[in-house]
Amino acid sequence: MNALTKNYSLLFTWFIVKLFINQISFAQCGFGNEGANFTTNTSFSANYLLGTRHYNSTASTITHLGMKGNGTNAGVILALYSDNGGTPGYLIAHTGIHTVDTGNLYFPIPITNLADNEYYWIMAVYNGNGSSTNHTLMSSASKYVFYAPVIFGTTLPNNFSGTSYYGQDFMYWASSMEVNYTNIVQCNPYTWNANGQTYSSSTQEEVITLNGGSNGCHLSSNLNLQIVPNTISVINNGSYLSANILNGNSYQWLDCDNGMQPIPNATYASYYPSQSGNYAVQITFNDCVKTSSCTNFSVNNTSIETSNSEQSHIFPNPASTLLSINNISPTTHISIIDITGKTIISEKAFHSTHTINIEKLSNGLYIIQLENNGQITQKKLVVNK
Repeated sequence: MNALTKNYSLLFTWFIVKLFINQISFAQCGFGNEGANFTTNTSFSANYLLGTRHYNSTASTITHLGMKGNGTNAGVILALYSDNGGTPGYLIAHTGIHTVDTGNLYFPIPITNLADNEYYWIMAVYNGNGSSTNHTLMSSASKYVFYAPVIFGTTLPNNFSGTSYYGQDFMYWASSMEVNYTNIVQCNPYTWNANGQTYSSSTQEEVITLNGGSNGCHLSSNLNLQIVPNTISVINNGSYLSANILNGNSYQWLDCDNGMQPIPNATYASYYPSQSGNYAVQITFNDCVKTSSCTNFSVNNTSIETSNSEQSHIFPNPASTLLSINNISPTTHISIIDITGKTIISEKAFHSTHTINIEKLSNGLYIIQLENNGQITQKKLVVNK
């Protein structure tokens, strides 16, 4: 074999190997009729679960069921069933309720691992009559359609039992999709690399790139964008203050009565002042810093104790798993409040010492609120695991 012939042989071998690898990669990305161009309108009846069988040649991790939609705005649920000797078997997974828009539609399902060289059934049920997708006519009995009456929105049958006919196939498919999320909070317009669009107002967007994922399968890029309003504000909740925007990068509360000086350790979205006065919050975002106007706060019958008092005692502090509160009235109502003002735990004491399990709390600053006979006392708690 001369050098030229050998080089051609190596090139041909490389091409065959490359083609084989590409075929494997594509097969792993799903199966069904994605990319088909069926043109015949199908008149679907509402409240019937109906679909066809498809072959999965390579072990697949399926994340979405898809369809080619005709923009009917009907409600749809797609379902994946096993094969039982040429008929639909047991229910493997299904989507939630979605709307039939126009074009290729991808609806998520729980991540599902499927075996190779097996048949599976992709089926759909609609809540309205109409041509929600297209079909193709089959000239032989090679493609059976199974259907069964199912009221839309009710529980899908775990084991399929229905009627069949042959001669049609529909634009349904199963696919593997990598999903990425981008969460942005900023002041100025944002240009998203996924589609090159610039957004000047808050929005949620999705762009699906075919075969754009790191594994060669589809990529779903999701943007959750919040454009900060021109002004931010402080909300007076009666016993504490909170910023009107809770997902900034960082927070600093300011003492308006002391030349807008930063308040030590007041670096959360909520602040519990220990004395009456005027306060503002400064929030840092990705591309700017904004400061609210000053808000008046009055301390009435609510007090915050930063150290232990003779009246009640919490320990340990910082805490990680169990928190004990002693020297309290058996009728005391105990609340644990996070920095957003949300009550996470609410319990009533029946003894002078009360123990609370805080294993599920994340690290951070919390407020222990003790309420008895109209008197409210609040103590700071640090959870550190």
